[in-house]
Amino acid sequence: MENFEQPQSVQPEVPTQAKSVLPAVIIAVVITAIIVGVGAYFLMKDGDTAEELDTTATPLATNETESTPTPEPTQDPMAGWETYNSYLYELSFRYPADWQFEEIPPNSIALRTGGRQITISKNNNPALLPPDQWVRENMDARQTGSELVNDVVNGQPAVRFTAYGMVDLDAVYVQIGTSIFGNYVSRHSQYDEIRDVFEQVLSTFTTVSPTSEWTNFSSKYFTLSFKVPSGVEISEEQNSISLAYGMPTSGMGYSNIFMTLIRYTGSITRENTIASFKATHADAVISTVKVDGLPFTRLEGTDRGNGTRMFAVFFEKSSAQAYIPSDELRYPMKDYISIGDQILSTFKFTK
Repeated sequence: MENFEQPQSVQPEVPTQAKSVLPAVIIAVVITAIIVGVGAYFLMKDGDTAEELDTTATPLATNETESTPTPEPTQDPMAGWETYNSYLYELSFRYPADWQFEEIPPNSIALRTGGRQITISKNNNPALLPPDQWVRENMDARQTGSELVNDVVNGQPAVRFTAYGMVDLDAVYVQIGTSIFGNYVSRHSQYDEIRDVFEQVLSTFTTVSPTSEWTNFSSKYFTLSFKVPSGVEISEEQNSISLAYGMPTSGMGYSNIFMTLIRYTGSITRENTIASFKATHADAVISTVKVDGLPFTRLEGTDRGNGTRMFAVFFEKSSAQAYIPSDELRYPMKDYISIGDQILSTFKFTK
């Protein structure tokens, strides 16, 4: 029996180069799969985060503007008020346009509405006394009571008190320049509604230059120039100058002249002019005043004949006097002494 050997299975021979490449390919496939998987994981995670960010992000501005409430403009309680400027009183203030305004000679102003009134009065204060001291020295203590309260009105020193009389008044005295302005309003309950207006008027008080809009005058015969307020006319002769509201007129017991300059001539000398003033005026007060920077003697007193105040300043070759004109002795229309002092302050001596 023939012995036949079982044929053995023959495995195909793999080339040596192929054997070395195969493991590398497998490893590369695995690494690629890992990278792809990891990338996909983070991609999905980033997508989730982006969605979260989208949900929390501030919305973009749109064309729609949110309405912001506009603040109400502050109302000026004095809008439309009138402004009063007095170069005579050296005073400026505001008052309601629908109120009646009246100047009451010689030195008062009235503001009226509906039968109620605010009164303003000008008082001379050449010594520049503080308001409380001026009140104590010039008013009866029974009128002012015992309590004076110092205050400031629009930057000006002032004093408040109750003025007692037939009608009790709230009084505020304000110092402006060389004047003290007394301001009054009734304490009656009917005046309560205008009390705020009273305070608002006071809050606008300020001084104005009394001579800023006056007219210049240069003398033909005196080495002198000065200013005069509107309405004042001047008559000049070789030895005298006369000032009046309207054409200066004098004679037959009538005169509207309130200021004169007289040259010393002949028997009229500086010394006997001073002596004459002292003799004809009670309580004559002598002082020194500067005119154009130079010191001169000034006398002020009450005329023994008619009981009115006047002053005189004695220069080297002439004298200046201011007084109430005879046609207004009983009811002066202006504060002529103050006007005279203001004119005197504008004197300029020429060569």
